[in-house]
Amino acid sequence: MGGLLNKLKIYIASLVRNHPTITVLVVITAFGCIFYFLPVLLEEKLGILGGTNENINEEYRFLYYLCALAFSAILIIIAFYQLGGVRNNIKAEFLLGIDNRWGGKESLDARKIIHALIVDAEVQFGVMNNDNRDKITNNVGQRILELRTSSDSKDIDNFTILLTYLDLMETVGYLFKKEYVNLGDLNELCGHSLRFNYELFKKYIDDRSDRHGEFYECFKYTYNEIKRKEDKKNEL
Repeated sequence: MGGLLNKLKIYIASLVRNHPTITVLVVITAFGCIFYFLPVLLEEKLGILGGTNENINEEYRFLYYLCALAFSAILIIIAFYQLGGVRNNIKAEFLLGIDNRWGGKESLDARKIIHALIVDAEVQFGVMNNDNRDKITNNVGQRILELRTSSDSKDIDNFTILLTYLDLMETVGYLFKKEYVNLGDLNELCGHSLRFNYELFKKYIDDRSDRHGEFYECFKYTYNEIKRKEDKKNEL
């Protein structure tokens, strides 16, 4: 039941964010139908708002619809404030989930493996800097590809850990692409490492995409957006 409610919250928040005009029209139409048919029901079925004095009857109708209009406006305002709160709560849940997984054991193990691969590459190319960064990331990317094809049990375990870490990056990319989180949020949580992580896994991502079609599209989208904004910032 809780999962269904969360999905409903996500759908409502997405509808309000992506289609605010349609949302307003739907709410107004719904309340309009309620307040239009309610007096008809009261008058025809229960005899309320009816009577022999047409002037009094029309005055009651006018007051009724005036109150209905005011009540609808109040409900719409309350609904938007509530939906804004729902969206913020959903965003907080997403960020907490990312933070928990980012600091979890599997992610820490993956970063240890990546660090070891970088250290090995630095033996050949020197301590990483702007001049040798591409050489080192390419070297690490090639080593990740080699882990994929290795039959050694330790290599298989390491590759599985790295693949789980890569799946986390794709999840983060999905949340960013769907606008549940922004780049500022991701930088706060991930320490500006998403771009670097993509460059490390690029060889594997390209290889898998060449063989099986596009993979990790959300991570790639996020990487391109980060790179575009950082490059633009560096040009200033």
